[in-house]
Amino acid sequence: PFSSLSNRSTLEVLDLSSNALRGGISEELFEVTTLASILLGDNSLTGTLPHGFAALTQLSHLHVHINEFNSTLPADLFEMTQLEELRVRDTDISGTIPSEVGYLTNLKDLRMKSTKFIGTIPTEIGNMKKLQRLHLASPNHSGTLPSEIGKLTRLRRLNFEQNPGLTGTLPTSFKNLKTLERFQIEGTGMTGNVTFLCELELLHDFRVDLADMGCSCCDCCD
Repeated sequence: PFSSLSNRSTLEVLDLSSNALRGGISEELFEVTTLASILLGDNSLTGTLPHGFAALTQLSHLHVHINEFNSTLPADLFEMTQLEELRVRDTDISGTIPSEVGYLTNLKDLRMKSTKFIGTIPTEIGNMKKLQRLHLASPNHSGTLPSEIGKLTRLRRLNFEQNPGLTGTLPTSFKNLKTLERFQIEGTGMTGNVTFLCELELLHDFRVDLADMGCSCCDCCD
């Protein structure tokens, strides 16, 4: 589906979502430097995510979710400081989330749930001050949640569910997330009291394992 794109010198939006596409992503895609949105979600694309995305200096939206990619994220992806949305959920993309993710300071929507990422969540994620949605619900993360997430004061949705390797207590800095509306942390190995989250007036959907994490305002918990 990408073979004739190099002739589309003014193309800004490529939306091939939900088209039952197969095969891989051709590097010809990176010749269309006018692209602002690449939307490839909900297909059967396979192989690696190729190096070359950094050539697309206008790109703000990249959706490759619900596909069968089985590579790591290309390093040059984290040079794309203009990105606003990155969705790689429900793929076999693996590796660790590198500290360079903190370079994506214009990102508003980051969805990496149901992938094969492993390791700890980098503290540099706290540099992404424009984030409104952060989904890292995957079973292979480990360690503690970085307190720097409390700096993401525009967050509306936050999801770490089904991460049994996440341990420790919830950082009290999370009480600074005044715009948070939905927070999911059930299915983790975390413990401790989270009553301080009851100060978040906009939080209406809070999902937590009360047997492991105490909360005195359980009318806001599922």
